[in-house]
Amino acid sequence: MKPTYDIFRRLPDGGPIWIEAVQSLQFAKDRLTSLLEAQPGEYFVYDLFQSKIVEYLDSRSLREDESASPTAAPSEIKSVISKRLG
Repeated sequence: MKPTYDIFRRLPDGGPIWIEAVQSLQFAKDRLTSLLEAQPGEYFVYDLFQSKIVEYLDSRSLREDESASPTAAPSEIKSVISKRLG
């Protein structure tokens, strides 16, 4: 089975919303860039097998030239993925 990477967007209340799953990390990175261009915000890629965020982009930090860091708790993300896989 190929690893999949889940792409999320951070909601204004801080919770994650699942966007889609992709099969390669490079495609996930490219997709984050296109999502960010279409709708600014916070986006991240979560690797369920490693239980961690592996890529993160935030349009606010890009504008302000600050370091960005993801704030989603792994349990929050796993809950969203579990509901999706249902």
